[in-house]
Amino acid sequence: MIGIVVAMSSEAKTLVEKWQLKKNLSSHKFQLFESDSYSLIVSGVGKINSAAATTYLLNRRPLESWTAVVNFGIAGSANETRVIGESFFINKITDNSSGRDFFPECVMGHGMQEAGVTTFDQPVDKKQAEPGMDLVDMEASGFFQASAIFVECHRISVIKIISDHLDFSGIKREFVQSLISKQSGAFDRFVLNLQDLKPENILSPGESDQLSKLTERLRLTDTMRHELDRIAKAHKIRGREISLEQYLAIEIKDKPHAKVIFEKIRRELL
Repeated sequence: MIGIVVAMSSEAKTLVEKWQLKKNLSSHKFQLFESDSYSLIVSGVGKINSAAATTYLLNRRPLESWTAVVNFGIAGSANETRVIGESFFINKITDNSSGRDFFPECVMGHGMQEAGVTTFDQPVDKKQAEPGMDLVDMEASGFFQASAIFVECHRISVIKIISDHLDFSGIKREFVQSLISKQSGAFDRFVLNLQDLKPENILSPGESDQLSKLTERLRLTDTMRHELDRIAKAHKIRGREISLEQYLAIEIKDKPHAKVIFEKIRRELL
C-alpha cells in the first residue's frame, strides 16, 4: 500500500478519478479514498493538519504494510525563474518556525528537478520571503515529521508543483486541478516506481544486534527506538557501515545521561 497525503480536495480529484479510488465512509475525521494499492487522504491546509492526517492514515493499517508515503500538492515559489506548473522532488524541508531541516532520501531515479521547500505556519507573500528562498508551502514539515515516526526515511517523499510566485493570483480550484492533471502522468510513474521499495532488512545481523543492545542499555522509548532504527537504516542506505560498539561500553548513570548518549549516537548517524 502507498499512502498519499494532499492538503485540498482540488489536489485529490484527478488522482481519485485516475486511480478509481473509492471513498472510505468509515473515515469521519478526514476524507479518505482507497483502492487495493493506494490510500489517499485529504488533510486540510497547514502542517498540523498534515501531521495529524498522516498519523491517522499510517495507523489505519499495520505499519509493515506501507511501501511508501508521499505528500503531493502545490507550492509557491519565491524564485520567479521557476515555471508555474513544473513539478519538483523535494530534497530538503525547512520548518520556518523552528528552523529545523529535514532531508527526504530518494534511493531511486525519479526524472524530476529537485528543490528545497520552506514550510510556513501562515500564507507568505513576496515581501516575507527571505533572500535565496525557493519553494514555499504549509504542509511538508508536518507531513515529514509525522511520517518519520512510523516509516523509514527512504520511504518518505514530497512532490510539489509550482502554482504561483507568492502573489496568490488566479489560484482557484479549477486552476489547481488543471496543474495536478497536467503532472498526473509524471506523478503516476513516480508512484509506480515506489512499488519496487519492497520491505527488506538492510541491516546486517551484527548491526541489528548492536541496535537491540543499545535500545536495552539506554532504555529507549518506542519513539526513540524507532528513530534509532530509522536513522541507522538511512545511514546504511547512504553506503556507510554502522559501528556503535563504543557506546555499548559506556556505563549509563541515569535517564538524562542516557538521553545524552542517544543524542551523540543520533548525530553520528545523521
